Amino acid sequence: MLVNSKSVLLKSLLRLLVLLLDVLQSCRSDNERAIELMTETRLIDSHNDLPLKLRWLYNNRLSTIDLRTLDTTVTNINKLQEGHVGAQFWTLYILCGAQNKDAVRLTLEQIDVVKRMCKSYDELELVTSAQGITDTDSSKIASLIGLEGGHAIDSSLATLRMYYALGVRYLTLTAFCNTPWAQTASHKDHTFYLDGEALGAFGTEVVKEMNRLGMIIDLTHSSHATAMAVLELSKAPVMFSHAGAQAICDESRNVPDDVLQRLKENKGILMVSFDKKSIACGDNQVTISAVADHFDHIKTTIGAKHIGIGAEYDGMNEHPVGLEDVSKYPALIQSLLDRGWSDEEVRGILRENFLRVFQGVEQVRDAQASEPVNEEEVNLELVANDCRLELKPPSAARVHSLSQAVTESPMEPLQALSVWSSFLAKMPFYGCLHPVNFFVGPKRDLPKILLCFLTLLVDHLGYGSDVPLSDQALELMTSSRLIDGHNDLPLKLRWLYHNKLSTVDLRTLDTTNTNIEKLTTGHVGAQFWSVYILCGAQNKDAVRLTLEQIDVVKQMCKSYEEFEMVTTTQDLENIPDNKIACLIGIEGGHAIDNSLAALRMYYELGVRYMGLTHTCNTPWAESSSKKVHKFFPKVKGLTAFGKEVVKEMNRLGMIVDLSHTSDATARSALITSKAPVIFSHSSAFSVCNHSRNVPDELLRRLKRNKGIIMVSFSTTMLACGDETVSISTVADHFDHIKRIAGPRSIGIGGDYEGAKTFPEGLEDVSKYPALIEELLRRDWTESEVRGVLRDNLLRVFREVEQVRQDSSSETESEKEIPPENLMHSCRLDLKKPVQTTRSNGAPSWGQLNSLVVTLGVFVVFH
Repeated sequence: MLVNSKSVLLKSLLRLLVLLLDVLQSCRSDNERAIELMTETRLIDSHNDLPLKLRWLYNNRLSTIDLRTLDTTVTNINKLQEGHVGAQFWTLYILCGAQNKDAVRLTLEQIDVVKRMCKSYDELELVTSAQGITDTDSSKIASLIGLEGGHAIDSSLATLRMYYALGVRYLTLTAFCNTPWAQTASHKDHTFYLDGEALGAFGTEVVKEMNRLGMIIDLTHSSHATAMAVLELSKAPVMFSHAGAQAICDESRNVPDDVLQRLKENKGILMVSFDKKSIACGDNQVTISAVADHFDHIKTTIGAKHIGIGAEYDGMNEHPVGLEDVSKYPALIQSLLDRGWSDEEVRGILRENFLRVFQGVEQVRDAQASEPVNEEEVNLELVANDCRLELKPPSAARVHSLSQAVTESPMEPLQALSVWSSFLAKMPFYGCLHPVNFFVGPKRDLPKILLCFLTLLVDHLGYGSDVPLSDQALELMTSSRLIDGHNDLPLKLRWLYHNKLSTVDLRTLDTTNTNIEKLTTGHVGAQFWSVYILCGAQNKDAVRLTLEQIDVVKQMCKSYEEFEMVTTTQDLENIPDNKIACLIGIEGGHAIDNSLAALRMYYELGVRYMGLTHTCNTPWAESSSKKVHKFFPKVKGLTAFGKEVVKEMNRLGMIVDLSHTSDATARSALITSKAPVIFSHSSAFSVCNHSRNVPDELLRRLKRNKGIIMVSFSTTMLACGDETVSISTVADHFDHIKRIAGPRSIGIGGDYEGAKTFPEGLEDVSKYPALIEELLRRDWTESEVRGVLRDNLLRVFREVEQVRQDSSSETESEKEIPPENLMHSCRLDLKKPVQTTRSNGAPSWGQLNSLVVTLGVFVVFH
C-alpha cells in the first residue's frame, strides 16, 4: 500500500514537472510575439527610481559602479535593452522629510546624477522633447527627467522654471505629503499642512505655469479633490506616472473610475505601476495576471488610448512574479496579447499613447508662447519656517535716500570745464589738485586753491591737447564698449519689487542707479549681473534663492530687446552694437550649499563666475569680513573641499572670483587654479586699507596668474571713510594697480546697486566715460584703456574657456564634505535604507528554471 502511494506521488510530481516545463517553454516561445512588437515599437516607461538608489547605495558616485551590469538594483543598461526599453523617465524622488529644508539642493543633485549618468554611457541619450524621443537611435535609450513631489520647488515658480531649463519634463504635484498648495492621497505618512486646500491659489498658478512651460502635470499621489481640480483647470493633457485602478485595488494612490472619466475627457494617460501594494493591495502572491487586470479595467472604463506603463522599478519593494526587473516587460505585453489586446492597442501602451500626451503638452506650450512669465508667489506667511530666510527690504528711509540720490542731477565738472593741461596732468600732485576735488571738497589751504585756478587759466589760454579728452574717451568707448564685472540690480529688484518685472520699466527706472538708458549712455556693452544671496540664507534656503535670482536675470534679459543673454567669449564678441550682453555671476559660495552638483547646475543655467565667499565664511572658505557673521569661525583659508570647488570651476569653465575672500583664501585659490581668476569688485589695499581690498603681494600673484582685478566704485573701499570721494580717487587705485600688476591686470566692476555711495561724478552707470577721461588724462594709452574696458576681461574669459577645453576628458568631481560635518536642523539626514534582498518578489526566470530542474532530479533519484 505504501509502495503504491509512493508510486502515485512520483507520477503526480512528474506530471507537475512536465506541466511546469511546458508552461515555461510556452511562455518563452509566446513572448516572441511580444518581442517582435517591442522591437518595432520600443517601450516608453514613465517612472524609474534608480537615481534614488544611486544616492542611497553609492552617494551618487557613478565612478564606483558599472551601470551596464549593476546587480544591486533591478535596473541596469543590459536589462533595459533586454526589456526593449526605448525611453525611460528617470524619477527624482525627494523625500518628504526634505520639505521646508533642503529639497531644492537635493533636487539639483539628483538632476546632476541623471545628467552624468547619461553622459557616461553611450547607450543613454538625454532628451527633452517628444521629437527627441522619436529621433533617438534604436541603439540608444532616450532618457528624460521627471520630478516626484511638488515640495521640490519649495513653493517657487522661479524654481519650477529653472528645473524646466535643466531638463525636467514632468512634476508630480505631491508625493506622500501635502504641500502648502496641494493635497496628497497619503494622509497618514506626514503631517505637513494638514489644513491645506485641495488646490490652493498658488497651486492653481503652478498648474498654469506648467502648462505655459510645457511640463507634464503628474497627478500620482494627489488626493481625489486635487486631481479633479487639476483636470478641470489644465489646458494640457495630464498623466498619472505610476498608479493603478482603484476599482481593482482600493489603495489610496490608485485612480477611481470618476477620475478616470475626467482623465479621458482631458485626453490624458494613466501609466500603470507594477508595485505589489498598488496592484493587489498587499496579497502575498502577485502575478503578471494581476497587473493585466488593471490594464483590462482601465481599457474597459476609458479605452486603450489612455494607458501606458510606469513600472516604478527601484522604487517599489516587491514585484509581481515574472516582472522582477526591467528585462521582463515582454512578459506583460505577451499577457495582454493573450487576453485579446490588438497589436495597435499594444503599440499605444508601449509608446504612442504617451507620445500623444507629450505632444499635446508641447502644443499647449507653443500656443501660449506670447504669454508672460507667471510672477505670482505663495503667501509668505503660509510658508514661513525656521529654514526660510525672511527677506526684509531696505528701510523706507534708505529707499527714499536712494531715490533722491539717483533722481537729482549731480554736477559734472569734467563735462562743464575745459580740458585740463596735459603737462599738469603728468605732475605727481595733480590728483589732489584736480578741479573736481576743488568743487566737491576743496582742500582748504590757499596755495592749492590758487594752483587750481592757475590750471583753469592755462586751459583757458589753450595749452591743452587738440582733441578734447572727453571726445577721445567717448570714441574709445564706442569702439570698445565696457564689460562691467559686477552690478547688484537683481537684488534691488527683489527688495523693491519682489522680482515682479511687470511692475517696472527697466528702460527708465529711477529708483536705482541702473537702467537701460543709463547703461547705453555709459557705453556698457556687457554687464555681469550679480546673483547675490544674503549670508543669512546660509544653512537655510540659499539654493532656492539663487535659482530665483538666476531666473529674474534671465527674465530681465528676455523681456527687453536691448539685452541679450550670453555665456561665452564668442557671444560677447558677436553682440550687436545696439544690445547689451547679459552675463550671470554668483556672489557668495554659500549659494552652492557645499554641493559640487549644485555648482554644475548653476553653470548649466548660465552662471559664469562665482565669488568663493561673501561677508561670511563657508565650511570650505574664509571671508575677509571677520565681524559680520559667525558662520564657521574656525575655517582658515581654503580647505581641501574648497580646493575641489576651484578645480571643478576650472573644469567647468566658470571664472573664480576672489572678491570678499580672505588673503589666505585668495592666496590658496591663486595657487590651486589652473585658470586666471578675477576680483570682480575690489580695489587696492595700499591706497585704502579696507579688508575687501587686495594687497600688493596678491596683486603680484594675480599678475603671474594672468588674472584681473575689476575696480569697485564703492566709496567705502576707495577712500576708507573720507566724506568726499572723487573720480581722481578711483583713478589713484587704477594707477597703483597698474604700477604693481601692470595694465593688463585691471578691469571695472562698478558695484552699482550693491555699494551704498559712489564717488562724485560716478553716481550711476551713465558716468563711466568720466573715469575713462581721467585715465586718459593720466597718460594711460588707448591700448591700456581698451584693456580696462573689455580686452583684459575677454582675455581672462578666453583662457578660462581654454582650461575647460583642455580638461574635457576629466570627469565630474564626486568629492563631498562628510555629511556628518554639515548636519544642522535645515538639512535632511539622508539615512540609507536597511539592506534587503535585491527583489523582495518571486525568483526570476533563471531561478525558476533551476528550481524545476532540481525538483526533477530529486524526483528521478528518489
